[in-house]
Amino acid sequence: NAHYIEPLTRFTRVDHPEITYDLLAIISGPEPQRTIFEQLVVEQVQKASSLRTLIVQGKSETDDDFQLSEQVRMISHLDSSALNNAVNGSGMILARPGYSTIMDLAALGKRAVLVPTPGQTEQEYLAGKFMKEKVYYSEPQDRFDLVRALQRARDYEGLNKESGAEKIVLERVRKLLA
Repeated sequence: NAHYIEPLTRFTRVDHPEITYDLLAIISGPEPQRTIFEQLVVEQVQKASSLRTLIVQGKSETDDDFQLSEQVRMISHLDSSALNNAVNGSGMILARPGYSTIMDLAALGKRAVLVPTPGQTEQEYLAGKFMKEKVYYSEPQDRFDLVRALQRARDYEGLNKESGAEKIVLERVRKLLA
């Protein structure tokens, strides 16, 4: 018998984190879609000049870290610990709706705008499902508008699951031993 315990994630939730960034944009996907999405995000973030933004390029082969403007920092990649801190310390997340990303967002209770990679049917399905259920706002990449997406995303709750894993595990162990 299998039993649900909690979302599978590498991240740890921080209660009442200090919000460093209004927006954390996590860029990912196969090329050329990763680069297309990055260019789209950079262009639109610079137009929304008041947003304190961190863009993580998802490029582990380089080690770049620079300011695009006073409010926008771009970094090639972050290790798990630094990404955990960045997600916890951001008001809104912009990302692809891959399964592990959804689990991370759920575990940390974060709100997000999801932009599926074109042609990735699992991502398109998850984005549509969560949008229909008013969990996460989503837009297709070819019609993505950051300002509109951030405004509309306010009406979506996110999964916001409090971790009760310790209690659940103890309960499951007691049942197994009984």
